[in-house]
Amino acid sequence: MIEVLNILFQQDVFSTLHSHPLTAHLVDQKNFRARMMNTFSDVCLLKCLSVLLKKEWMPNYDEKIMHSGESPAEHVLKRNEACAMTSLFRNYAWGGTVLGPISSWSPHLATHVDVLLSSKSPMTLWFSPTYSNIYMYNDAYIPLIGAAHPHLFGQISSDMLKMPLFAEFYKHVSNVITTGCSLMLKDYFFPYNRQTRILEAYFMLDMTPACIEGGEIVATSINLLEVTNRVIGDRQFDTLHQLARVIALPMSISSLSYNNNNNNNDDDKSSSSNIDDFYMQQVCTEVGIVLAANKYEFPFAMIYLHNTKKEQFEFASCIGIPPDHPAVPRNMPIKGQANNLWRVSHVFSTKEMVVINNISKGPFKFPGGAWQEFTDQAAVLPIVSHTEPDVILGVLIVGMNQCRDFDDNYRNFLELVGKQIAVHLIRAKSHAD
Repeated sequence: MIEVLNILFQQDVFSTLHSHPLTAHLVDQKNFRARMMNTFSDVCLLKCLSVLLKKEWMPNYDEKIMHSGESPAEHVLKRNEACAMTSLFRNYAWGGTVLGPISSWSPHLATHVDVLLSSKSPMTLWFSPTYSNIYMYNDAYIPLIGAAHPHLFGQISSDMLKMPLFAEFYKHVSNVITTGCSLMLKDYFFPYNRQTRILEAYFMLDMTPACIEGGEIVATSINLLEVTNRVIGDRQFDTLHQLARVIALPMSISSLSYNNNNNNNDDDKSSSSNIDDFYMQQVCTEVGIVLAANKYEFPFAMIYLHNTKKEQFEFASCIGIPPDHPAVPRNMPIKGQANNLWRVSHVFSTKEMVVINNISKGPFKFPGGAWQEFTDQAAVLPIVSHTEPDVILGVLIVGMNQCRDFDDNYRNFLELVGKQIAVHLIRAKSHAD
């Protein structure tokens, strides 16, 4: 790759790119060298290579098409026949648009379509209002828009542009077309649109100006590189890192806090007076603060501590949901029918995580955290002592991210959170002793 880039920087090659209408606006940029060296996935690299290939190794490319009777765009579609989008390109009523029929498309537009269809990563070509906001995309882009395909292809309606997601997206598109400068957006939220729900997704957007002929910039070419796993992974790592810093407070500070709570909040439902070990209660409060900072993975959370004498789980702390919510009981007997919603008896007996579906379809509604809709799924985890596997210190109840699938990565993350809490509860208990 470095060798290819070095070729682009040679004077004669640079002159070729500067004189070609497809790449002139790219090499005019002052940061061209640095940008090309730092962004190997940039679409402008593909454009430069396509221009050089046609000039140096395929000098008779246009002539061959002319003698075959095919227009450049028809030749491109024929060459990309295996793509699912090719038939849509071929059958769309382009004659009724400002671009005109495919047979009249310029070689420059055909080149853009060629790069678009042949790309294995999600890619779009979005035209300016002068060109009726025409929107083209490739096969890899289809999963992102779900039910909006194939209706999104072609001319975008004014109603579509008013949608929050597209309105924000189009601001960047317009900026690239207006300024003629490329734009790189990192960790851009661009969710997958499923028929049943929206899935959280993040992309690095490489946006470059595109011209058809005469050097006029009329569209923005957008290449999307998905970085969802990294963004979510970084978010989860930060939560685990913050949890690792949770420690039981020194006895003098804890005792003072305990006395103040008793003097000022005797009637408060969240008072820890019915919790035997105040140090463990304090840890639960601090853990709640950490979990509250990640509203994506924890729309709400509740921690209950195990009272071995009374054989019940007792409320310790909660975040994202009021402590007086009907689904936040003060105590949950390990045996009996009072814990049907959270199934703590099953969790206690199996020592395994339980996922509960459709929790907001019942009499209660649960907050969605960072998402606007209600949370409809929750997980109940046993907080198990790592030194004594048969000892359950409590349970953690968390609302789940409705814009993510519950896969092994999600399960492993929640289990790690439970283990972190267990470590700090044991430390708090030993401190109290």
